Amino acid sequence: ALQHYYSDSECHIPTYSLVIRGKLRLHQASWITRGATEAEHHLHKVGMVIHSQKAIHHLSTRLPFSCLGLKAGGHLVPHRFYELYNAKAEKDCLGALGFTMMELELLRVETHHHPHSRPAQELFLGDVHTDWEERVHHRPTGYQEPLQNAM
Repeated sequence: ALQHYYSDSECHIPTYSLVIRGKLRLHQASWITRGATEAEHHLHKVGMVIHSQKAIHHLSTRLPFSCLGLKAGGHLVPHRFYELYNAKAEKDCLGALGFTMMELELLRVETHHHPHSRPAQELFLGDVHTDWEERVHHRPTGYQEPLQNAM
């Protein structure tokens, strides 16, 4: 998966992106949210690519140098890949970013049939708490805006 973070609400100015690898295991239908499936995620690796100098300054205050593989006095470089999480190497620097994938714990896929066109599929992911401190503990009961299958 890819997650992109922006410094503006219109999503025109990218700050950094996360490259996420892992597995998703579907469980049973949700007892709380009608039409949803509960799921469990397991992360394998998470890396970050920083897109701007402003983001470098902001992230360097939040992430320890050791998390980024830098020695004291080292500098972050835009468009370079930095590993933040590796399950095999027992490296976990995601807490400093407030990163979770809790939105993958509640899923729904809808297919819409339109006359004279191919069916359109939408993926609904669980809602994310707006308070960064609460994101780690939040269990979704609603959805974000759906993602559309472009294929």
